Amino acid sequence: MSSGTSTPSDRINGRAFSQSEIRQVVRRVQTALTVRGYDPGGLDGLLGDKTRTALRQYQAASGLPQSGYLDLATLDGLGVTVATPSLGAASAPAAAPPVAPAAPAAIAPVPTEPVWLDQPTAADLDRLRPSGASRYPLGSAVIRCMVAEDGTLFACFAESETPPGRRYGQAAVRAAALYRMRVDGPYAAFVGQAIEVRISWT
Repeated sequence: MSSGTSTPSDRINGRAFSQSEIRQVVRRVQTALTVRGYDPGGLDGLLGDKTRTALRQYQAASGLPQSGYLDLATLDGLGVTVATPSLGAASAPAAAPPVAPAAPAAIAPVPTEPVWLDQPTAADLDRLRPSGASRYPLGSAVIRCMVAEDGTLFACFAESETPPGRRYGQAAVRAAALYRMRVDGPYAAFVGQAIEVRISWT
């Protein structure tokens, strides 16, 4: 992949990524394209012909260069953030003279609330608003999801919706595909756990 070039590589904006990291980014892009009504040919994490065609369609509709690859403008438009890559790090500095050991650092408390790296925009939620909701334009739902190793949500189901029976619960489950939370450091405790997410339409 590349930043605005016409040939694929394992770099985004000049930063080198591992194949695993690239597949995670592509999978999130495929999810974002699907929610927006484009067909990337599945959520396999591979930048194949169908995904590139869907990217070009999205880029054309958004006034972006139609490269079919993942430049930063396309990622920003899709609401997909890119973490610091594990490859291409600078060489380690020369060893410094030994210093006296520092006092043990205080143990950071385990966070109780998620920090979202990606989440649906107001435009995304408007697209996902239940059909026929013009009579009930305001709604919300609480969903329960599991947290994956990459911070995305899966196995979601609606616990409640307001007003009842207006399919805001179904819409919220679809919107869950656009969420991604921090899972580094103390936030790794969320991985494999169930969390509740409230999504509101205003």
